[in-house]
Amino acid sequence: MGRLANVGFLVPRAGENIAFAPDLGSAHSGLMASPSHRANILSQEFSRVGVGVVFGADGLMVTQMFAT
Repeated sequence: MGRLANVGFLVPRAGENIAFAPDLGSAHSGLMASPSHRANILSQEFSRVGVGVVFGADGLMVTQMFAT
């Protein structure tokens, strides 16, 4: 949460998911197959989400940032 506080976004709880995959479907499947990543996605504690996707020659880097 230090990174969030550094930009003035003060929240009591935060979570982050990161995936590297050849396509969005594979990234989603991988995140949902991981118990800790799935828990972040399905958590009712989080009321905000930010998503970033970087397209590269070797695939995608997907980040999900969750906050309350």
